[in-house]
Amino acid sequence: MKTMQITPYNIPKAQNSFLGSKPYRDARKNLVKESRFRYDISQTEKEERYVGSLPYEWILKFKKDPKAPSIKENTEKIYKALGRFAKDSAQTPVKHAFGCKYYKTGLYDNLKDQRGAHYLEPAGRWSENIKRLQESLNEVFEDDCEIQYIDDQSFGIVFRITIGGKPCALKVFYTDREKEAQKAPVGHGALHEIKNAIYSSNTLKPTQTSRFYCAKIPIGPETDGFMLTSFEQNSNNNMQGEKQRQEWFAQDGLYWGRLTFYDAHENNFIDGKLIDFGAVGYTFSSPKAQKMAKEFFTLISRGEAEKVAEFRQKHEGEAEFEECMAHLREYMGEEEDLATLENFAEHCYLRKLAKKIIASFKALGADYSKFENADFSEIEIEKHRRKLEEIFNNKKEF
Repeated sequence: MKTMQITPYNIPKAQNSFLGSKPYRDARKNLVKESRFRYDISQTEKEERYVGSLPYEWILKFKKDPKAPSIKENTEKIYKALGRFAKDSAQTPVKHAFGCKYYKTGLYDNLKDQRGAHYLEPAGRWSENIKRLQESLNEVFEDDCEIQYIDDQSFGIVFRITIGGKPCALKVFYTDREKEAQKAPVGHGALHEIKNAIYSSNTLKPTQTSRFYCAKIPIGPETDGFMLTSFEQNSNNNMQGEKQRQEWFAQDGLYWGRLTFYDAHENNFIDGKLIDFGAVGYTFSSPKAQKMAKEFFTLISRGEAEKVAEFRQKHEGEAEFEECMAHLREYMGEEEDLATLENFAEHCYLRKLAKKIIASFKALGADYSKFENADFSEIEIEKHRRKLEEIFNNKKEF
C-alpha cells in the first residue's frame, strides 16, 4: 500500500481543528486590543485555548504504525505535553543562588544560558522537567526529540526543540502575577505576544518575522501558557539583517508602514526577523490613514512641493490627515532639533533628509530660514556639516 506524502499543501484537515476558535480567527485578521483578546479567551472552553498547528516537518515524523493515533490525536497529546511542561516551568525557579549546593558541584554546566551569566536552579528539577517532556514527545515521534535551554527573558523562558531536523522555539510564559510584579509595560506577556505572533505570522513576509505555529493561551492564574515558533539562527548577512531591523522603527524613516515595533533591543531580532512579539503595534489607527500617509509621504519624499501643498489643502480637517501630520512633525523636527545648528545638523543626518524633502517641509509651513545663510564651519562633526551644506548649498571656499 502506497503512503501519501504529506507536504505543506496537503496536510490532512484534522490538523486544522485548532484553527477554528474565534480568538484565533480574530487575531489572524487584526491586531486586536489585549483587553478584547482577554475577554474572548475567557469565554472559550479550556481546550479551545490551544490554537494553531504543528510544523509540517514534525507531522511527517509521527510514528507510522498502523495502530498509531491520528494526526489530530497526536497533536492533542503534544499540546498537552507542552502545556504540562509550561506548568512545571512556572513552578521551577530560574535564577541561581550563589550559595546553592548545585552551584559548586557543576550541575549547572549543561543548563547555562547563552551569555553564560547565570544558571538554572535547581538543575536537578529542570533536568526532570526536560526529561519528562522528551519522554512524552518520543511516544509520538519516530525521531528522538532534542530539547535545549536557550535563555530566560523578562516574560518567559525559551527552549529549542528539534524534531526531524526541524528546530522550533518554545516559549513558556510567566503568569500575569509575575508580569505585574515586574511592573511590565503594556505590550508584553502571554496574551499580547501570542496574539501579535498570530497576526504578524499571517501578515508579514517570511523575511520579516519568525513563524507562529501554535500556542496554549493562558487566562488569569493559569500557568500552562506556551508558544511554539520557528527557531531563527544568525547568518553571515548581518548588514542586511540590521537594515531589515531598522525598518521596524518609525523614527528611522519617512514612511514606515502599518506596523511598528517599540522595543529596539537587538536581541529581539535575528537577521532582521522579529523573534519577540511584545511591543508590536499599529503605526496608524486605520488602513485609510495608512493609505493616505503612503500617498502623502511619497509626494514629500519626491520634493513635489506644489502637490504637497495641494494635498494638504484637499485633506486638511480630516482625522486621518491630522494623524499623518502628527507622525510627520516628529520627522520634520521637534523644537530641540531646531534649537542650534549642531542639533539641526545631527537631525538632518540621522533622518537622512535631502534638499527636496526640506522643500516639501517648507510647503507644509516649516521655517528653516535661520539655517539657510548660517555659517556651518563650527559644527564639530564633519559628516553632519556636510549634510547641511548639501541641503542648503552654501559650502564656503577657504
